[in-house]
Amino acid sequence: DCGTANGAATITVHTLDVIGPLEVCLVDEADLTATFTTSGGNWTYTGPIGAIATFSNEQDATPSVSVDVPGAYQFVFTDDVCSMQRTWNVAFTPAPTIEVSMDTNRICLEGEITLSYQVNTDIYDQLQWDQYAEESDTLVLPGTDSLTYSAFDTLFHVSATITNFCGTATDEVAYQVIDCNLDIPNVFNPDSDVPENAYFNIVALGLHAGNNVKIFDRWGRKCYDVDNYHLNPWDGGKESDGVYFWMLERPGYEAESGYVHLVHGAGN
Repeated sequence: DCGTANGAATITVHTLDVIGPLEVCLVDEADLTATFTTSGGNWTYTGPIGAIATFSNEQDATPSVSVDVPGAYQFVFTDDVCSMQRTWNVAFTPAPTIEVSMDTNRICLEGEITLSYQVNTDIYDQLQWDQYAEESDTLVLPGTDSLTYSAFDTLFHVSATITNFCGTATDEVAYQVIDCNLDIPNVFNPDSDVPENAYFNIVALGLHAGNNVKIFDRWGRKCYDVDNYHLNPWDGGKESDGVYFWMLERPGYEAESGYVHLVHGAGN
């Protein structure tokens, strides 16, 4: 406050006060009010680096203010007589957005998938996970960011929703729970009319990237050795009929081995 004296008898005490909202959505305007007893004044502001606040009138006692970036702003009114200042802080908040991502789009039976999310603001009331399956099944939600399923060949949808006073945002992802157990044949026929029987075809091995298969004849000679075997399964090459020994390695599992019969001839 400040005062002016008129002669020795009259003293005028000037006052100043400002008021406004504490939180405003980024797309809206903040209505500020300065109450003062002087003839006028001027508004200024500070805010995030590079931010611009636009007043409807910087000399108006009740301006509307819009900003171009979210964040905390401090608005200052300075009167034009006593240079008194009063401040008002306003947080401009964007409407929320959310993006959900996952570490894989397919998981094995009893497997676990990890979900993560990104939001454009840390100002929101809650984060809500929801899930549903295209076929009825049971889901277990062990934690906020991970989901464990016990299902087979079922497409699951998981969504995350955040809400603040400026709105609500939801994002959804979908992925499939499948049987990753291998089906390893004990015989194959390179002359078969059925394409999948014409190779030493290990069913579901494609779900285990980084695998390696080695094949040996009865004398221990290596006949075949390839990484990511599911992309190049063995067709027998120029090997003769007989029993062959195979070894399989895949990430996260113990090595496996067994025997397969190579039999040429018409038919299946």
